[in-house]
Parts: sequence; structure tokens; C-alpha cells
Amino acid sequence: MAFSKARRLSDFIASDGTIPTGKFATGTITSDHIADLGITHADLHTNMDLTGKTVLVANASTGDSDTTAANTAFVQQEIAALVDSSPSALNTLNELAAALGDDANFSTTVTNSIATKLPLAGGTMSGPITMSQSGALHNQFTSTGSSSKISIISADGEQAYINYSGATNEMSAGYDRTSSSFRFANGDTLSSAIRMQINSTGNVGINTTDQIGEKLTVNGAVQVLGNNDPNYSAKFSAGYDSTHCLRITTRINDTSESEVLGVFANSGGAAPRLALNPTNGWNVGIGTTNPSTKLTVKNDSASTSFGDNNIITIQNANTTDNSRMGLAFTGNTNIGSGLALVEAQSYDQSAGHTSLNFSVYNGSWHNDMMVLKAGNVGIGETVPQTKLHVKSGDSGGTVYNAGYNPIVIETPSHGGLQILTPNNRNGLIYFGDNDNAVIGRIEYSHSTDTFEFVTAGVARATLSNVSLSSTVKITAPSFIPSTGYNIEYLVVGGGGGGGSTVYDDCGGGGAGGYRSSIAGNPSANYGPPEPPVLAVVGKTYAVTVGAGGNLLGNGNGSSFGLIESAGGGRAGNHRSRGHPGGSGGGGSGFYAATDNVEAGVGYYGQGNNGGTVTNYSAAGGGGGAGAPGQGGSGSSKAGGDGVWSVVESGISLHIGSQTSNRVYRAAGGGGYAGGAGGTGGGGRGWSTTAVPTAGAVNTGSGGGGNKENHTYSATVGGGSGIVILKVPTSNYTGTTTGSPTVTTVGSYKILKFTSSGSYTA
Repeated sequence: MAFSKARRLSDFIASDGTIPTGKFATGTITSDHIADLGITHADLHTNMDLTGKTVLVANASTGDSDTTAANTAFVQQEIAALVDSSPSALNTLNELAAALGDDANFSTTVTNSIATKLPLAGGTMSGPITMSQSGALHNQFTSTGSSSKISIISADGEQAYINYSGATNEMSAGYDRTSSSFRFANGDTLSSAIRMQINSTGNVGINTTDQIGEKLTVNGAVQVLGNNDPNYSAKFSAGYDSTHCLRITTRINDTSESEVLGVFANSGGAAPRLALNPTNGWNVGIGTTNPSTKLTVKNDSASTSFGDNNIITIQNANTTDNSRMGLAFTGNTNIGSGLALVEAQSYDQSAGHTSLNFSVYNGSWHNDMMVLKAGNVGIGETVPQTKLHVKSGDSGGTVYNAGYNPIVIETPSHGGLQILTPNNRNGLIYFGDNDNAVIGRIEYSHSTDTFEFVTAGVARATLSNVSLSSTVKITAPSFIPSTGYNIEYLVVGGGGGGGSTVYDDCGGGGAGGYRSSIAGNPSANYGPPEPPVLAVVGKTYAVTVGAGGNLLGNGNGSSFGLIESAGGGRAGNHRSRGHPGGSGGGGSGFYAATDNVEAGVGYYGQGNNGGTVTNYSAAGGGGGAGAPGQGGSGSSKAGGDGVWSVVESGISLHIGSQTSNRVYRAAGGGGYAGGAGGTGGGGRGWSTTAVPTAGAVNTGSGGGGNKENHTYSATVGGGSGIVILKVPTSNYTGTTTGSPTVTTVGSYKILKFTSSGSYTA
């Protein structure tokens, strides 16, 4: 420090130790002259009134808490750090207090409030949760984890469910522990008015809680709407009852329903009864799941009853006479020209007469073809009189001997039968018999334009296209008669053989065929006598007498010229039907009560069928010339009776059995177990006390039925046939072979052939 002149210390410090003001020039005392901490607040001033003064101190760091002086910048800095960008409405203590509700005990209030809330870890609710109608839960439960769930837990044996309550109704959905199922119910619990149930196996029941054995069980109809419009809908009703197993109805543009499909099933219901296969052209199958056509109907039934063998049955509720039912075939248009119809018609319902008609509609119906119950077929003929009656118009004539003429062609003008072949091929008509399928033929060769006539396998005559001159004469005295006369006849075929020791329970043999032109002697089935044979003078007529069938053999036919009677059918053996014959053989007995067997069929016009067997306890009798053999279950059945005729006055034709003024011939044999032979010489069947008997000789009767390996078993055959001729004595030539017995009765010679021979007129 420099002074202008020397001064004493007293000049600067007063006696009280203070330093008077103004004693030191500015800048004469610096911090270098004062030791650190040498000056205290008390050394400066009593209250450090710095009003009007500027005090500059260093700005401390945020958060400093030492004794460093704080300037205003530090204060603002600390306040800003405290507020930390709080919104202006919450950056004062007053605003914070207001936000806390000016609650001095806010901590206690919040603590008490939190205590009433459900913790995240879960807990027990002490009261119900009620939400207003507008407060429905919507997306309120979310989870970002791999899985999430809401659990409703009830005590064992109780129900856990959600109840939906409306103004007038309630619905409940949840889990029922007693039934281990999820339920939807119409009510305040899961036990009232259950509408749907899902059980523990995943099966669903709608409107039912019972019999939920399939993945979906519906009690009631299922409706499918069209365009959400109930007026265009289909309804499916399912569930077996007395009427339907499946029912489909439709509703189109109105409120009424019409059934379009009803499917019936058998009581088992295991096999599919109806299938609609979309992978197979939408084909429909009945009885099959793989229909090969638009409609495939399949029957796998093993039953032998008539009804079970029908694949398709069409039945009309109208059972009165002349009722009709059928199938129609048409094109794209409605009924009109070209509509085809297959129709069954019952023209005599009470008698069971029916016909099958095949018709084409062309402005009116035509019976183009008709099949009658008897098996006759008519083409253009509504009442066919033969097996095939082809008619282009009414001829005014009648059919002669329908038994000989199974095919009739009728026209209103010239008639004909045409065979069309290519130019280099032949047209033929064949004739055959039991020994030779082609014993005769008429053949036209188109390449040579010739006719050839063959008999007994040998060409007898050939007609060429060479014209005959007027001088050429053809004479054939062997077959062109100059005179002739009538010969009446009785021809009976040999009877069918009876049972055999090889097979059990055989039916009786059938009778031989029976034909007669002698007055008082009807033909088979009591038909009227046939016309006599016009004998050609000088012609030899073969006579064949058929032997009876042996063992299980058929009887042999008998004949006089072209007049032939078929042999009788042999007995039906073990588990086989009787065999065809003049009158069919009887059916065989069976081992099992469920076994059935048909009788042998009698030749049309010559005899009757044998008896049918329906269980193992009997064998049917053979058919007779006048009556069918007995059949059915129970005790053994008798053979059918032979034809009976009035005893001929003065004519010794009494072959067979005679009762009063009647004579019976060509009877069927009786079945085994004592079945009686038919009246007229039929053999008796085996019984435990008697052997079976053969048919009587020269009657055409069948042998009796037999049983295998029994003391009284025997092999029996049918009776032989016979041929009797009644020749006017004035025309009798006496030229015969075969040694017939000849007697004279009135103005006639009676020739009785018991073995084959001939007669020359």
C-alpha cells in the first residue's frame, strides 16, 4: 500500500477499533491483504442488507446440497427440475392439492380404496357384478400370451354357467357337472328347457339330451331357407317312427308344406336304404351306396319268398277292377305324341287276373303289347289266346288248339311270316325233338334260290327256280291220299319214376300225358275229346308205347303218328324240385324247416303240376293227368288223380282204376311217408310199415315216393303207357306190327298196343 505521506495507524483505526469510512482509497485494499476466512458476516454488517446491491455468486449444479450460496438462476433451475415439464394445470402445489381433492389424509383414503379391489393374483368377490344395459363387455379381456381363458369354477356336482336375462325371458349357457356336458338352456338354470347339449365324447344333441349316440342328434325337423326366406325352404325330418325314417318337405311361395321324399327303412336299419352319390354323377341308389346309373335299385335279400325277390314294386291304392299302374317314358315335352308307357292293369281284380301292357301314345292309347297273368303275350292283341299272339287286325277267326300252336299271327287280310337275311345267307326253319335238336328243317338258299326239305336229318326234296312245263306231272302216292277215314285214339305216356334209395324223402313221380279222341274219354284236365286222325289209305302210322320212368327217371312219351303224349316227370330227389313231364313230378322233402321246393311243371294241355313242399316233414305228390299233386307241410302228400271218363258201353278200354261208372287213368305217385297214389294207378309212397309201389302198367301213372336206407325201401318206377286205336271195321286193314290186342265192338275194331308197333291204313 503506498501513502502520500506518512501517517499513523491511529489515523485509520478509531479508538473503538473500528475503521472509519473513507479512510482508504478505492483499490488500496484487495483480497490479497485479507487472509482466507479472515472476514466474517459479523465483520461486514449486522444484517447484510444488500438491498440495491448486486451479489454475484457461482451457479450451483442441480441437486447440490452444500452451503454454497444459491443465486436466482439456481433456484429457477431447481424449481424446473421439480416441475419436470408438468402440465401447467398441475405445476403448483395448490393445483396438486386440488387434484388430490384437498385431502390431507389422501394416503389413507387411497389405501382404504385399494383394499376393496380384486388383486391381480385373484381373490373372492363378496358381491355381484352389475352392469348397465349400455355397459356390455366388449373386448375387455385380452392377452398377449400364447393362450388365454376365462374360468368359471363351481363346486363339485354343481353347475358353472352364464345366465342371460332379458325383459321377458332368460337363457343359460355353461357346464353341467352331473352330466359332464355343456348345455344351452331356456331358463335361469342349465336344467330347465335344455335346447342343446354337448357331451364329453363331442356328440351334440339339439332339443334332446337322450340318445346322443351320433355326432349330431336333432329332435325335430331341420329347415334350410332359400335366400333367408321361409317361403322358399326345405325341411328335413328324421327319427324312426311308425311312418317315416327320413322325411323331406318343401315350401315354395306359400305357407303350406308338401312332402317330396319319404324313405322307409327296415327295423335293423344297418344297411343303407337310399344314397345320393355326388362323386358318381349324382346317381341315386336304393339298397346300394354306389349306384352305377341314374337310378340303381339293389336287393341283397337271401329270402326265397316272392315279395323279397321283387327289385321294384309299383302298387296302386286303387284295388278295384280295371285299376292301373305303370311307368311312362317321354321326351322334353309334356304328354303327347311319342309317350311310351309300361302299365300293369287288373281287369278282373276279384279273380286275380292282371296284364302288363306296353303302349305308345299317339293321340290315343294303343295296347301295342300285352302280357297276361297266364304268361300269354299279345302284340296288338289285348286277349292273347296263345303264348305269343301277334295281331295287326281282326281276322274273324279263332285259334285252333292253343296247346299245339304257341305262336299265332293274325291279320285282317293276307298273313305271312317273313325271314330276312343277307343275299349270301340262308333262311331256315328248324324242327327238333328229344333225340335230335335238328331232326328236320326247311331251308331257303338265297345264293342259289332253292328250297330244301330235310327229314330225319336227310334232304328229301329240293325245289329250284326252274319252271315246270305244263306236261310235267308230280305223283306221290305215299303221301297224297286218294281216300281216307277217321281213326279215333287214346294215347297215354309212361309215368315218371318214383323215389330212389340214394336220396332222402323223395316225392312221387308225375303221370304221363293223356290225349284222346274217343267219345266219353276226355283229354287231360278233363278237356273235350280231340279230333280224330284222318288216316291216309296205304300210309303206315308208327305207334310208340312209352315205358315208365325208373329210379328218378322221367317217363317216356307215347305216340300215334303225329299225336304224342309226353312222358311223366320224375320224382324230385333230395333238395331238388320235381321235374317237368306230362304231369310234373312231386317236390322232395328237405332237412330244414325253412327249406322250400317247387313242384315239377306239367306240360301245357297234358297234365298238372306236382305238389310243392314247404318244409322237411313231407314230400309232395306227383301231378296227375286230371289233378295236381298235393303239397305243403305236414304229413306226406298224395299224388294227383288221373283223368276220369264214363265207362264205355261195350268197349273194353277199362285200364286204370274203376269207381262206379268212372274209369281213372294217368295218376301221380304219392310222396314218401305213406302218401297215397292218385286214383288211376298211382304208386303209394313209402311208410314205416309198407314199401313204396310202382305206378300201374299201361296207365301212365307215376311211382310212389321213397326214403333212403330203410327196411322197406325199394326202387319203384312209373307205370308204362298205352296206345288204343278205334278203327271202323269197314276200313280195317289188319296190317300191324307190335302184336296189338284186337277186339271187335259193334262196327269198330279196338287195337290195344302195350308195346310199340305200327298200323297201316
